[in-house]
Amino acid sequence: MTDQTIKYGDPAPGIADFESESWGGPKEILFGDTPAIASQTIMVTPAGKLDLDIFSVVTELGAMAVFTPGVSADEDITFTGVGLANETITVAGVVYKMVAAVNDPGDVLIGANVTESAENLVAAINATPGDAGTKYGVGTLENDFVSAANAAGIVTVTAKVVGAAGNAITLATDSATHITVGAANLSGGTAATSNAYGVLATEVHIPAGVSAMVPVYRAGHFDGGALKWDSSFNSEARQRVAFEGTKSPSILVSHKKFSDDDLTV
Repeated sequence: MTDQTIKYGDPAPGIADFESESWGGPKEILFGDTPAIASQTIMVTPAGKLDLDIFSVVTELGAMAVFTPGVSADEDITFTGVGLANETITVAGVVYKMVAAVNDPGDVLIGANVTESAENLVAAINATPGDAGTKYGVGTLENDFVSAANAAGIVTVTAKVVGAAGNAITLATDSATHITVGAANLSGGTAATSNAYGVLATEVHIPAGVSAMVPVYRAGHFDGGALKWDSSFNSEARQRVAFEGTKSPSILVSHKKFSDDDLTV
């Protein structure tokens, strides 16, 4: 580490000057000395606070706890037939009507087979550019709450929001035989978590499925550029929230202004 200070008034009284403190280089995880470094040994399992399955068997000094991305709720709409004229599917409160010729907003063209009918519904839900007036009625707007994709007559509807809120989105159909929904609501939506437990204080070698005592830093001021971020921390925004809700309120993470070696002052 380097701690170089130029005193005020040096080299001559009355000349403006500055103080500068520089901590470490690009590969050193410490950014500063406040708060003081503190560690704790905790029991870690693959399902624990530090997911070593994701880190891999060898986890390096300075590795962060894994950010668990949220999951968007989804559900399937299955075409067992092409559909009959005027049968409807309601997705997130928007009514889509199967028709032989598209004329109005919400109309969905009955296809020659189940795949085509499903593709036309997907086009309507997503308001696919270029398909208005052919696959679905002109004036149909993109669904505000879900997107859709088709695989061989099965339309998967996915909430646009990540998290449990998507589980409240509803599906319905008045078709008794040709079009069925998997459930009345989307499901499987879970919130993202960013509750980092700490920063690994040493390299650890733990086979998957094995529990072990691992030392972690619970307090300290770390260089975000030198920490070993899991790939899920793929933006500065996610790095910033890494310790929201954490049990380690004394951990600070900062980024150096320069990425090269320390500048001498």
